[in-house]
Amino acid sequence: MDLISIEKSEKMSSDVANDPVQKNDKPAASTSVPRKRSRKRGRDTNAPVQPANSYTRFMMARRPQLVQEHPELSHVDISKRIGEEWKSLSAEEKEIYTTKAMADRMEYMKELQAYKKTDSYKLFRKKMKKNIDSTSHDQIPDDLNADVPIFSKEFLELNRQRESELRRLRIESVRLEEEQVALENFISRLKKATEELETDVRQQRDLADKIRSQLDNYRRSLVQAFAHMPLPGTNIVPTSVTIDSYMNNIHKLVLETPGEHQDFVAKVRDIVTKLKIPLPPL
Repeated sequence: MDLISIEKSEKMSSDVANDPVQKNDKPAASTSVPRKRSRKRGRDTNAPVQPANSYTRFMMARRPQLVQEHPELSHVDISKRIGEEWKSLSAEEKEIYTTKAMADRMEYMKELQAYKKTDSYKLFRKKMKKNIDSTSHDQIPDDLNADVPIFSKEFLELNRQRESELRRLRIESVRLEEEQVALENFISRLKKATEELETDVRQQRDLADKIRSQLDNYRRSLVQAFAHMPLPGTNIVPTSVTIDSYMNNIHKLVLETPGEHQDFVAKVRDIVTKLKIPLPPL
């Protein structure tokens, strides 16, 4: 309100006081609309406590220092100076507080999700739902839109409530912006780690495909080399399906009873010596 408005208000009050018609020995009745007290929103005392944001952490650390260094400053001046210092901090300096706030926030969200599954939370929600009709009506004072006289107690109280709400909204806005920045950084790091992991998976898959292809080449080469050599005492010759079991039987023959099938073992050794299988290009 400017000076001209104040002077007009004072002049109107003086004219009313000097008007003989308006004068009366009885005190004038208050024209303000009686205000209903708003009920406080129910608070679940069993719920996890929400952690402080990065700005609040900085404020709690800096305020005692400023009070000691400048005892002549009022609480309002100290708060203003803290806000100015916070704005002047670099991103690296703010990250000290933001990182801690983000970690506590993530832990709080985990605890909150776990708490929402408890019976205590269900009872609280049931109680709030039961009283929502009566409490919702009293959340906003009835005189917000009333014609409140200027400079009256009602006007000052209403103004104080609005300023308090604005401060709360500003603090909440700062907190949400900081959490948004922290989440964007976290998502960026997570995206980078995911891309690196996907690259590693592709490389491992390509390597497995190469090894599988080379193993198939080994099997084909062995099938061709031993195609005319049935196992002793049988007519079994290797195929692409039975080559693994065929080679296992040969291995047992060579190790366990080499003297009983000397000719067969000698042919196997000769084939293996002459067999050239290229190493895989790893």
